[in-house]
Amino acid sequence: RCSFGQRLRAVTQHALDGRRIEGLRRIGKHLVIEVEGGLRVLIHLMSAGRLQLFDKRASLRDRTSRVLIRIVDGRELRLREFGTKQAAWAKVLAGEEAL
Repeated sequence: RCSFGQRLRAVTQHALDGRRIEGLRRIGKHLVIEVEGGLRVLIHLMSAGRLQLFDKRASLRDRTSRVLIRIVDGRELRLREFGTKQAAWAKVLAGEEAL
């Protein structure tokens, strides 16, 4: 049997380009954004992370944003970290077995 880490198959960040968000769910402390094509974005906010929706694009000087997901209507979903450890994270995974 494989350990959790061995089952993960990470894909490139551009694998999400042009794909539709199909669902959203929670597995324990992880937030899972389901994207068409069997991709999933696994997010852990840790203690100081926030997932926020903005009307404008982030500035190049925005150092609190860890992940930016641009939506077709021009808005942007950002994973932002406000703690000193910068511990919030996100991974793009392929396939149901990756969870």
